[in-house]
Amino acid sequence: MARPPISDAQREPAQMAGLIRQQGWCVLPKLLSEEDVIAIRAIVLSEERRQTREREGWTRTSIGSADPARNRLLSKAENIVPRIGPHASFLCDPRYMGVLQGLLGGYVRVSSDFGIVTFPGNEREFWHADWPYNQTVAAHLPIPYGDTILHLGSLVMLTDFTLENGATLVVPGSHAWGRNPTAAECLADASAVHADEQQVTGGAGSVLIYDTRLWHSIAENHSAAPRVALAIRFAPWWLNLEVRRPGSVQARLVEQAMPGRPTPIPTLSRLDFEAMLPAVRPLYAHWLDERADLPLVPPAPQSAGAVDDALLFDLRHARLALPMTQLALERGLFDNLARAPAGALAVAEFLGCSARAAEAMLAVVAALGLLEAGDDGRFSLAPQARHYMLPESPYFRPALLDREDDTLGLLRLAFAPGHDAITPLASDAIGPAQHAGLRDVTLRMDALARPAAPVLAERAPFAGRRRLLDVGGGGGAMCLAIAARHPGLSCTLLDREPVCAIAAERIASSGQEGRIRTLARDMLREPLPEGQDAILFANIFHNWDPATCSALARKAFDALEPGGVVVLYEVLLNPRKDGPLAAACFSVTMLLSHRGKQYTFAELEAMLGHCGFIECRAEPVFGRYHMICATKPEFA
Repeated sequence: MARPPISDAQREPAQMAGLIRQQGWCVLPKLLSEEDVIAIRAIVLSEERRQTREREGWTRTSIGSADPARNRLLSKAENIVPRIGPHASFLCDPRYMGVLQGLLGGYVRVSSDFGIVTFPGNEREFWHADWPYNQTVAAHLPIPYGDTILHLGSLVMLTDFTLENGATLVVPGSHAWGRNPTAAECLADASAVHADEQQVTGGAGSVLIYDTRLWHSIAENHSAAPRVALAIRFAPWWLNLEVRRPGSVQARLVEQAMPGRPTPIPTLSRLDFEAMLPAVRPLYAHWLDERADLPLVPPAPQSAGAVDDALLFDLRHARLALPMTQLALERGLFDNLARAPAGALAVAEFLGCSARAAEAMLAVVAALGLLEAGDDGRFSLAPQARHYMLPESPYFRPALLDREDDTLGLLRLAFAPGHDAITPLASDAIGPAQHAGLRDVTLRMDALARPAAPVLAERAPFAGRRRLLDVGGGGGAMCLAIAARHPGLSCTLLDREPVCAIAAERIASSGQEGRIRTLARDMLREPLPEGQDAILFANIFHNWDPATCSALARKAFDALEPGGVVVLYEVLLNPRKDGPLAAACFSVTMLLSHRGKQYTFAELEAMLGHCGFIECRAEPVFGRYHMICATKPEFA
């Protein structure tokens, strides 16, 4: 029987695998989108800075350098992929996975991942091969070793790899030599120029894949900017990785029996593992630390923060989906979109409502699957809408909800021309009549924040910083958790005077008066106090219109020291503003009571970037919430 023809999708991985067998390496050009490159690069740079701060007495130095006087301008950050959320989807790309599986078999695992930052001025590195061949590490294969591919490495290029900025050096064919440059008898000068060396260049988003036996190094960075990469290494199912699990019996035995430095890989908590894309989890399942989920002592009360509250969030907000869909029927949204696709501004015009209201309606109805969002920002009818939402259809459903429903009545008001709702708590003044209700609202919002607070405190880049400002800090849930997680951090909670009084009670009862102070100030009318290392806006931006959010971002930039970080804690809309449903319905909640809405990451990034912030990134943190971080440049 003749074999079926090989498709293009199969041919490219097969050809790339052949290159690796022949010369030891290949490059997959432009595998990642520009959006993913920007997001992952920002996370690597932020994590490098955070992890550097956390290593007491640690300075940026070379990886595997035998000479401590050399190469002080290269650094790495461990465990990046679990932090990049949806941006890890490239790991499942058949062009990438096809090469790996073609060489290692159907089930491959990630043996390690870390970000690498090569700063300007970094010197040429030493020739080496990676684990399990590197002779300077424990658990290595002694030379000479056989001609079998046991382990693959890859470098995801998060900046361009150029001759000027220190693109990776390789010696083609060296993977088949059976020896390692880190063995003393192989090279007299492990940093010397090799007659056959080449530099591997490529554009940002490209991926270098190599046999880890390959001799490789890092060239000098003569450019003015850091070169950034994400290193991900892969092992077949049968290669023993227990020798690298911290604290394992095999790791201890190897350390005793073999000379060399240990190469442990941090284990993953259940929370980190479940935050990863489902398709990526099988690559990391072996690093899941089940022991972390079985504490030997009763957990502290705040450990409940690891229990996801997404279900409760959905129950609270998704109830608005049905009345919003009924209103869309009443106002003729489906009839108009049946004639031609339209964006939020056009929909606002034919509905006679604000653009904010139109955007909220489109997001909810699209999240339900009744509309389809295009790349151009316009929405069109999905098959379900054509089937059930158009009067000419025999299956038309004109009444989804009682027309006298209270929520439907409120939505009709919100879609009236000139509607500009605002909650009393966001008004210009809080009078005595509002004080009783204010306490109830403050404590209720504080209770909602309490489970998430310890998770945010752990994930946010606050390590090594001295002064944090929690803007609109409410009852203090975030400040209390952050102060507990970072003992060297002095926290200031800024809010209106009546709210500060409520927060002061909670701070006093916690015994952290010396670590947390309150500051009564109007964030909208007054500047933020200067000299901060970090500023937190938790559940603040979605209350306000874009102009107000931009003004707050500018105040934060002015109040931060160079190198300081701003952190937003928000529920994000999808890039096309077509969901997710809970976020879309949260925008409806804002429409009914505030001047704000839920924003996309791109919208928040633009606000922060316009003020001068750099390295903006978003990371899922807890439930439906993301942490959006950005940095004030060192020389701002």
